[in-house]
Amino acid sequence: SMELDVVLSGVQDTLQNSLAFLNVTPVEELLQPVQDYTRGLAETSGLPLDQLQFLFCFGVSYPLAIIFRLIPNSAIFVRNFFSFFFGAIIAIFMVGNGIYHSLFSSAVVYIAMRILPARLGCKFVWVWAFGYMTASHLYRQYVDYMGWTMDFSVIQMVVTLKLCAFATNVLDGTKPDSELSEYQKKMAVKPNEYPSPLEFFGWIYYWCTILAGPFFEFRDYRAFVDGSLFEKTNGKVPSGWWKGVLRVWLRVLLVSVGIVYSFQFAASRLHDAEFIESTSIWYKVFFMYVCCICTRCKYYMGWSLSEGAVITSGLGFNGYEKDGTAKWDRVQNVDIFGVEFSSNLTEVVNKWNQGTAKWLRYYVYVRLSPRRDPNSKERPTASQSAQLWTFVVSALWHGFYPGYYYFFVLYYLFKVVGHDLGRFFTPMFHHEKSHPVIKNLYLVVCVVATQLALNYLAVSFIILAHSYTLVFWSSFYFAGHFICVAILVASKFGLFRRRAPKKIE
Repeated sequence: SMELDVVLSGVQDTLQNSLAFLNVTPVEELLQPVQDYTRGLAETSGLPLDQLQFLFCFGVSYPLAIIFRLIPNSAIFVRNFFSFFFGAIIAIFMVGNGIYHSLFSSAVVYIAMRILPARLGCKFVWVWAFGYMTASHLYRQYVDYMGWTMDFSVIQMVVTLKLCAFATNVLDGTKPDSELSEYQKKMAVKPNEYPSPLEFFGWIYYWCTILAGPFFEFRDYRAFVDGSLFEKTNGKVPSGWWKGVLRVWLRVLLVSVGIVYSFQFAASRLHDAEFIESTSIWYKVFFMYVCCICTRCKYYMGWSLSEGAVITSGLGFNGYEKDGTAKWDRVQNVDIFGVEFSSNLTEVVNKWNQGTAKWLRYYVYVRLSPRRDPNSKERPTASQSAQLWTFVVSALWHGFYPGYYYFFVLYYLFKVVGHDLGRFFTPMFHHEKSHPVIKNLYLVVCVVATQLALNYLAVSFIILAHSYTLVFWSSFYFAGHFICVAILVASKFGLFRRRAPKKIE
C-alpha cells in the first residue's frame, strides 16, 4: 500500500508539473469570496461544506436560468457558450482541477464518434466511458474509503450516461428507419447533424444538471437551445412555468423536514452493536423505515432543486395536457409520492432516479431484450436476463462498494418474488366484483410490504460496507432473504400458479 501511494504521488506530481498551464487555480481564486462565504456558513451551521456549496450552486442556477431566457433563440452560439461556460464554472467551484476528467473523457468521445465508423466508435465509447468511470470510482474508494465528500466522480457519473447515449444515437443515425423504434428515430443523430464542439460541451455541462443530473437527451438540448422546443409559442417559454417551480419548491420544503430528522436517525446506528442489542425488533423496523425515508429526502432535495432550475430555464417544458395546461416534467427525476407509496417494486424503479432509469431502459434493457418489431407500441418482450443485466449495469454505474451489488441483485430477486405473488393474489382480491374495502385493504398490504422490502434492501445501499450490511441483516436473522428464497422455490414448484380474473356473470 505504501509503495502504491508513492507511485500515485509521483504520477500526480509529474502530471501537475507537466500540465501546470492548465491549472484552474486562477479561476478558483476569483471564486474565493464565495468559498469563504460558504465556509463561514458551514462553520456556523455545522453542515458539511461540500453540501452547502452544492446548495449554493443550485441557488445560482435559478438567476442564470432567467438570464439565459433573455438570450434570443437566433443567438445559438451565445446560448451554447452560456451553458458550457457557467456549467464549467460550477464544476470548477465544486471540484477544481477535477473538471478535466469530464472534459477530457468527453473530448475523446466527441473525436472518436467523429472519425471512427459509427459501430466501432459506439463500442469504443461504451468501453471508454464506463472504463473511465470505473477507474474514477476505484480511485475515490482508495483515497476516501466510505467518504461522502463531493469530488469529480459525481460529475463523471452523469457525464458517462450522456456519452454512452450520444454514441448510441450517432450509431442509430446511420441505420435505416425500419430498424429503429419511434423513440430511437426521434433521438438519432444523422451524420449531417453532428454537433459542433461548443454545442456538444454545452449539453455536457448544462449548468442546471451538471452536479446532480438528471440525464437528458442531446436532441432535447438542441431543441431547447434553438427554440424549436417551444414551436407552439413562437420560440418563447410557455407561461405558467412558475407554477411548476412552485410545486417543486413545495416538495423541497416538505423533504427538508426529513433532512432535519436524518441527524436523529443516522444510518450508522443500524450496524451499531449497542443499538442492536438494546432495541426490540419492532423498534429496529421503525428506525430502519424512518432512516431510509430521511436518507431519500437528501436525494429528493438535490433532484428537486435541480428540476426547479431546469423548469425555470425552459428545458422542463414537455408539451400540453388535454386541457391545454403546460407540462414541465421533461427532466423530472423523482416522483416522491410514487416512491413512498408504490404498491410494488417495479413502480419504485419507475419513480426513483427517473433520468437514470430512462437511460437504463432505452440504452440497456430494450437493446438487450429479444428483438421485436421496432415500431410496435407493445412493451419490449420480457427478458429476465435483460432485467438482471440492467441491474448489474446500474450497480457498476454507482461504484464498487459491496452494498450496491447486494442491493441491486437482491432487488431483482425481490422484484421477481413480488411479481409472482402479485399474479397469484391480485385476481383474488382486486377484480371487478371485489368490495371497495377489500380492494383498499389489499392495496394497503401491498404498499406496506413494498416499503418493508425496499427499506430492508436499501440499508445495504446506504451503509455500503460488507461487514456493516451483514451486521444489520443478521439483526433481523436474514428474515427477508429466507422469505425471498422460500417464495422463489415455492413458485418454481407451482405453488403460486397464475390465476385468471374471476368472470362476471
